[in-house]
Amino acid sequence: MKVFTVRKEAEDLIDESKDRTSYIKLNEKEKFNYIIIKNPSNSNEICTIKTIKISIEDKDNELRLMHGEEELFRGLEDSKCTNKAGIFNIETKMQTHRDNKKVELERKKLLQNEECDILKDYALIMLPKGCLFIRLSDEVSRLNISINWTSEKIY
Repeated sequence: MKVFTVRKEAEDLIDESKDRTSYIKLNEKEKFNYIIIKNPSNSNEICTIKTIKISIEDKDNELRLMHGEEELFRGLEDSKCTNKAGIFNIETKMQTHRDNKKVELERKKLLQNEECDILKDYALIMLPKGCLFIRLSDEVSRLNISINWTSEKIY
């Protein structure tokens, strides 16, 4: 496993002076229903993700947050490295098959033009090669993501 969850009480002990917030605005020509947030294998950093906030512009939608490893994503065609946010690579794609190899963390209802905090009760610790997968029930072309995170170098 490359992604772990911790309750927010334990996460509160982390020094907030090192917090960073990355803002990603996805505005694609081709619609997508799948977003991948990767901690690349060459980052040599352990990341703590404290919040992920998403707002959707197209229409109400439902979201599934899952985690897994970079190897689970290899071989999937049609993904685009859309953005780089801090050390994270953000990719989008259309996916029609089920996600049987990924661990589901959360399901949320997204309301149009309202920000939704996905990680309300816990934080995530992501090792290099760790991935978060956000699957939307309906395809979209515009989405905003805000990630509050810290990282520590691995020596």
